[in-house]
Amino acid sequence: TFGNRTPPFFAQASVTNPAFPRAVGEEIPRNRQRLDLLQWDLENPYMVQYNLTAQREVLPQLVVMAGYIGSRGIHLFRNVEANQSIPEIRPDGSYFFPVNARRRSSEWAAVRLRRTDGNSWYNGFVSSVTKRFGAGLQLQGSYTLGRSFDEGSLAAGSQDFNNGFPPRYADDRHDNYGPSDFDITHNFTFNYSYTL
Repeated sequence: TFGNRTPPFFAQASVTNPAFPRAVGEEIPRNRQRLDLLQWDLENPYMVQYNLTAQREVLPQLVVMAGYIGSRGIHLFRNVEANQSIPEIRPDGSYFFPVNARRRSSEWAAVRLRRTDGNSWYNGFVSSVTKRFGAGLQLQGSYTLGRSFDEGSLAAGSQDFNNGFPPRYADDRHDNYGPSDFDITHNFTFNYSYTL
């Protein structure tokens, strides 16, 4: 693989068994090049966060906290392969991609498109117990039960997570819906501090 990754114009191709010492002796045919595009009418990605917590001192110097936290990501970036074949839709609604199906455009090998049509959802229950002792000692334990779902875990322009690129079918964003790659259902922490 070689190429200059300077948008908006760059060439990148994979060459198998290149001639030494000159791997690329002639221009790479376009049907072996990748095209990187950005959706022309990008939406501004944003996150809505919400929470409701209650805290109470149940015994002298023993404080309990419980609450709900959540967030909703809207218009998030997705990297999709826009030059894939169009699948057959089976009677049960599933997609089938024949092995030798033609790409939508035979002029290009791959067309990676960055869109802002992704979504994410997070919901969690949080709780903590804090106990203050005399002589400056404090103990705290916290527990979070949470779930994070999305339509593709990724950072813009990279493939940092396992399901980040590409989804199976670009035109059905919800087909890639599932637990986020960074989803941690159970999280327990314990800490203490001692003031001298």
